[in-house]
Amino acid sequence: MSIIVSQKAVNIASNNSKYREVDNLPTLTGIILAGGKSSRLGRNKSTEILLGKSLFHRVVESIAKACDPILVVTSADSIIPELPSRYPMREIIDAEKNMGPLQALQSALPYSDTPYSFIASCDVPFLSSSLIERMAAMCPNNQSLDAIVPVIEGKPQVLHSIYHRRIEATIRRISSDEPRTLGITSILKELRVLFVDQKDILRTDSDLWSFFDIDNKEDLETAKRHIISLQKK
Repeated sequence: MSIIVSQKAVNIASNNSKYREVDNLPTLTGIILAGGKSSRLGRNKSTEILLGKSLFHRVVESIAKACDPILVVTSADSIIPELPSRYPMREIIDAEKNMGPLQALQSALPYSDTPYSFIASCDVPFLSSSLIERMAAMCPNNQSLDAIVPVIEGKPQVLHSIYHRRIEATIRRISSDEPRTLGITSILKELRVLFVDQKDILRTDSDLWSFFDIDNKEDLETAKRHIISLQKK
């Protein structure tokens, strides 16, 4: 079951709900955040090779099946690998270096060609295009929602979510009043958010590999084993 959190919670699983999945999928812009420091891994995640393909390539490959166009947010000193020409992308250089995903999202949203955008980091090699499309189907035709956010083990997965481009103004307003570097989770209370329950997500991604991210060398080894297991099927 999925619920919308606002002043009044509404069960979208109801047949009478205006937030039930739509028949015609809206077009999404894909936004990939690739300007982080990769401090825990100790080297650039974007260019990290995972069994013949860079992490960045694997993320783009999945997002391109569900999103068009694709924006890549980098910092001035970021390095991203070249990809085949079938993946046209636009690079957005975040002027505020190392200010976190919220600032990167704010930098990208004004360049979105569509009302809604799917956002992901560059270190999630097992994104499911089917899950992205499932979430896209939850975007209401009247654009009344600001965000569609999956919840795994009680935690909002804000870097695997869909956001309306109008929230850029909300991010700018909140950030200007706050001297600290804020995370995306901190602004959810200001938005009209559809939280997608884990049980609903499991219908499309039964093992939740979409939410596996690479933080360290152990994660890389886990990812390699998973890819090998998929190749044997």
